[in-house]
Amino acid sequence: MLISDTDAEFISKAVKRLPSNDDLNHPVTVDLNGAVSIRAQGTDDPQPTEIVLTSSSRDGDAIKISTNRHFLAQAVQMGFRAVEVHGQETPLVCREPDRTYVWAALDKAGIIAANPDAVRVESEQATNTPPQPTRRTHPAMPKTESQPPHNRLPKTETYESESSLTPLQVAEALRDSLKVTLTHTRELIASLKKRNKQSRLVESTLASLKQLQDVA
Repeated sequence: MLISDTDAEFISKAVKRLPSNDDLNHPVTVDLNGAVSIRAQGTDDPQPTEIVLTSSSRDGDAIKISTNRHFLAQAVQMGFRAVEVHGQETPLVCREPDRTYVWAALDKAGIIAANPDAVRVESEQATNTPPQPTRRTHPAMPKTESQPPHNRLPKTETYESESSLTPLQVAEALRDSLKVTLTHTRELIASLKKRNKQSRLVESTLASLKQLQDVA
């Protein structure tokens, strides 16, 4: 997924406004099939809402994945303009010679299918072309016949599709992702406890009022 500078700015602002059916993972579907689009749907919405990145492009096979919108927005805010997608449930990777950003994809069961009735918002058409991937200095993992097809970046670049992340790097990235998830879980639990406390207070107040009404 090659993201233009114009679309990167658009993603940072628009993706946070998309509806959500999960306040914990904040999922969106990234659809790399022809047009590059990001799709989401609220619990009570009859159709999804999607933003179309008009000046970004896909290189490689078509694929749809579900991901936490905040991690995607953070990647573009950090200046990454190329996202490697190696499978529907494998980590997403952004990399440059001196840094790598990895985060876990969400369960593919949450992928939202394309809908002709979807509410569509298109980004502004940019005059510049999407940036080419940055070269990397470390070698890629050797490809074997048993490996599934990947979304590959241009073969003219040394930025090859096969992931060169070590198991330790992947584990550290997943650890950081789990830390964020844990934080969101704690916030959700605290919110639910507060809501339950308020609910009990309302019930207690109503019970007291009923007792007063009975006495009267």
